[in-house]
Amino acid sequence: MNYTKSWLHKLRIALVSTKAKSSKSDVSDTLGEINAIRQLETQVCELLFHCIILIIHIIHSCVIIVILLQRLFKVSKIQKGVQIFLNDMEEAGNLDQEARNLLAEIQDQTNEIFDSWSRNILAGIRDESLR
Repeated sequence: MNYTKSWLHKLRIALVSTKAKSSKSDVSDTLGEINAIRQLETQVCELLFHCIILIIHIIHSCVIIVILLQRLFKVSKIQKGVQIFLNDMEEAGNLDQEARNLLAEIQDQTNEIFDSWSRNILAGIRDESLR
């Protein structure tokens, strides 16, 4: 939001200065305004492009995290079923350990993706590419 406000303020100043500089005739006023509008269009397109890219990254990260959390939930349900129904079998201990390992691996992947996403967002804020 700060980027948008400062950008609009700069645009207003540019338009006022363009009008002040080109007071020779109506034609030069019109040409100055046309150039200012073209610059505005370019800046708006760049801003929209950056917003769209940011939204795509956020959606992509969220989808991956949701998929991993769904897998985590499914494996957790399987592990509980193994503990309840197959506890008396010899291989139940091995299956339970495999389920625990898989749960830990999925949790690590989820944390890694979230941490990576957080670092990217914070880096974008620091270098002002997301403002």
